[in-house]
Amino acid sequence: HPALGKRDLLGDTVRLAKASNIKVMAYIPVGHGLPGSWVSKLKPAWRFLMDDGKSPEGICHFGAPALVPICTNGEYRQEILRIVREVTFGYDIDGIYLDGPYQGWIWDHHACQCAACREGYHEETGNALPTNADYARREDAQTGTRVAAHADWAAKGLITLLGEIRRIVKEKK
Repeated sequence: HPALGKRDLLGDTVRLAKASNIKVMAYIPVGHGLPGSWVSKLKPAWRFLMDDGKSPEGICHFGAPALVPICTNGEYRQEILRIVREVTFGYDIDGIYLDGPYQGWIWDHHACQCAACREGYHEETGNALPTNADYARREDAQTGTRVAAHADWAAKGLITLLGEIRRIVKEKK
């Protein structure tokens, strides 16, 4: 946060906790919704995109600015791995609490249409990514099969991400 200047809140917290013999669990949300205006301006490559190429309508969550989902299959993935590495190796923490990972956060019955998802899905399955219109028609047997295959692919991506995070944390042990 710009108002913090160069202050390191996690570092300050860890130092004070350790001085009082308190264990520290670092909280890292992975794939949570983020303020739509921030994502659009500063991290557009992180966006979870709908069929029209735009982020879904943001929702207010606990009074926060409108939040939009992000995609864990594109550039955000490398950023979250960098953050996990920084927290794991840069601070004297006793553990990590991961909140996630999520793909699409509360828009989990949707398919992100970003380039990373379209290309990754096609590369792995040989099929075109289902649209969100397909998700809306998932009760139809043929469409439902396509949607289920995408849901499995998305879940495997999250499992792979969790494995990558676990490997980083285990490197320190």
